[in-house]
Amino acid sequence: MKLFLARELIDGTHRKAMTPARRQRCLEANGNVCAFDGCEVSTKLEIDHIIPLALGGKDEDGNLIPLCHDHHKQKTRKDIWQIAKSKRQRKLVEEREPSKRPIRSNPTIPSRPFQKRRAM
Repeated sequence: MKLFLARELIDGTHRKAMTPARRQRCLEANGNVCAFDGCEVSTKLEIDHIIPLALGGKDEDGNLIPLCHDHHKQKTRKDIWQIAKSKRQRKLVEEREPSKRPIRSNPTIPSRPFQKRRAM
């Protein structure tokens, strides 16, 4: 997950401010109602990123949607779960230790692995 330091992400990208004009553009683009299917709430809407910044989403107007408080909370829970999952997967890939017994790329197999015993 990317961490924020003021309006700048730790990785160096800049996060845009939520100005009243930007908020109004986002609301108007979605008809001034909650973007969740079937929800008609039009008051106290919160602006959320469709694809979270921590998962590679852009901080652009096209990645913003208005949500009512309940649906924003529901989406945030899902986003937190996805972010945690991606961190676990990234950790598995980045911190994988090399095998202590490396597999040979071309093992030589003897043509006769077992020898017949001679009768005494």
